Amino acid sequence: TEWRPHSLTMPEDREGMSVQVYDSWSDVPENLLSTASVFSKGIFSYSGNTRVSGVAVPVFSLRSRKSFGVGEFADIRLLVDWAAKTGQKVIQFLPVNDTTMSRTRDDSYPYNANSSFALHPQFIRLTDAGVEEDAGYLSLQQELNSLPDLDYERVNREKERLLREVFSRDGEKVTASEGFRRFFASNRSWLLPYAAYS
Repeated sequence: TEWRPHSLTMPEDREGMSVQVYDSWSDVPENLLSTASVFSKGIFSYSGNTRVSGVAVPVFSLRSRKSFGVGEFADIRLLVDWAAKTGQKVIQFLPVNDTTMSRTRDDSYPYNANSSFALHPQFIRLTDAGVEEDAGYLSLQQELNSLPDLDYERVNREKERLLREVFSRDGEKVTASEGFRRFFASNRSWLLPYAAYS
């Protein structure tokens, strides 16, 4: 195969120096997808010549009345219902990882993620995160949802502002919870560097 075990030879003038190499690449059989149980026994178990139809969409385009100017993860349910009614068998989403770097429209490119693990906060349903549906929220939601095009910068600025308000109010309680502690412990390796630059 193209990937073979490798070694590092240190230059002679670097005596005593060490390098740690984390090689997580793994060769897999060419027929892995056809033999893996998720594909051979699960929802993808189609015969070799089966053709199915589907749809590829960016989550941000799934705007609904409950959205906040941009499609959100909670709006995926509506797409699933539509796909089932129209006989679609596959739904593919553009990447949903966080791309926030400059807090400008330049961050809107979904293939420029700053984390392989963090999801983009623009897809959070604010009310599910604890934002109250008061008059100010409802007015801003209606205004953003009525725009013909996504106002990327404004939507993200307002969502971040509202999420920070919730964190100011509830953050201490949340970070002290057992659920958060377990999440943090199992995701520490990527959370710390991600948080440092977010």
